[in-house]
Amino acid sequence: MLITLHQSIFMSFIFSTIIITFLCSIPFGLIVATLFYDIDPRHYHSRNIGMSNTWRCCGAGAGLATLFLDTGKTVFALWIATTINAPNLFVLGFLCVFFHCFSIYLNGKGGKGVACAGGVILFFAPPIWYTAIGTWILIRFLSNKASVASLCATLTVIIHTFLYEVWFAPCISMIGLLVLIRHKENIIRLRKKQELNL
Repeated sequence: MLITLHQSIFMSFIFSTIIITFLCSIPFGLIVATLFYDIDPRHYHSRNIGMSNTWRCCGAGAGLATLFLDTGKTVFALWIATTINAPNLFVLGFLCVFFHCFSIYLNGKGGKGVACAGGVILFFAPPIWYTAIGTWILIRFLSNKASVASLCATLTVIIHTFLYEVWFAPCISMIGLLVLIRHKENIIRLRKKQELNL
C-alpha cells in the first residue's frame, strides 16, 4: 500500500520527535565534567548539569564546551527535522528544550533549558539570538550572576519577539515559560540574597 502524503508528514514528525528525545536528552554538561574533570556537577554548588554550574565546577573551558554542545544538539536536531520536511517545527523546537530539561537519561531531571532555548532561537531567528546573547553578557557582567542574566535574556527575547517578530511568538512563549519555571529555585534564592555567583 502506498503511503499517503499525510501519512508521510505524520511519520516525519514522529521520527523527528524520537530523534529529539534521544539527542536533546544528552546531558553534555555532566558528560564533559565527568569525562574530562572527574567531577559530577550534580554534587556541587547549584547541583545543575547546565553550562553555569559546569563552569563553576570545572572552569570556563568546560562551561563553554557545555554551552556549545547543548546549543549544537538543538540546532542539529532541528536541522534533521527540516531535512525530512517534518511539520510543526515550533512544537519540535519546544520539545528540544523540554527533553533537555527532563532528560530520559537522568530519570526526568536535566538542565534549565537556556542553552537549548538559544539553539532554537539561533535556528529560527538569528537576529533574536544576537539580542539574547548581548543581553546575557551585559547582565552577567553587571550582576555576576548567570541566573539573573538568563532571566533577563529570556524576558528580553519574549518582549522583542512580540514587538518585532510576532510570527515567532507562540514558540518563544512556550519556551520562555518553561525556562522561567525551571529557574524557580534561582528566583527564590535571589529573593533571599543567597544566589550563587558566576
